[in-house]
Amino acid sequence: NASLREKLVNLQQQREELEQSTEELARKEKDFEEKRAKFLKNHKVFFEEFK
Repeated sequence: NASLREKLVNLQQQREELEQSTEELARKEKDFEEKRAKFLKNHKVFFEEFK
């Protein structure tokens, strides 16, 4: 019975770790999209000047 409880605790920890890494990934993705949008906006101005 103790080993079953340990397995449950381990599963719970794995689930929490997975949720954390998923949140981290979403945050990094959002950050990347913001930087990408900023980059494209800056370069659009740059390209407009050299038409």
